[in-house]
Amino acid sequence: MNNLAEPKKVDLPADVISSLVLNGDISKLTPTQKVQYYNALCERIGLDPTTQPFKLLRLNGKEVLYADKGA
Repeated sequence: MNNLAEPKKVDLPADVISSLVLNGDISKLTPTQKVQYYNALCERIGLDPTTQPFKLLRLNGKEVLYADKGA
């Protein structure tokens, strides 16, 4: 039996999903969607989002999540 909870689904428009998948760019997400995405990512890989395992960085015009040493 798998002890991991089923990740919550984050509904996003196709252009936003494309930006995430192809470029790793989360800049098109609203602040609420960014929180949902962050939490869903943490849940999926088994990290506690309250420990801030990812930092939000702007690199080459893209907004990306960067895993720091806490991840």
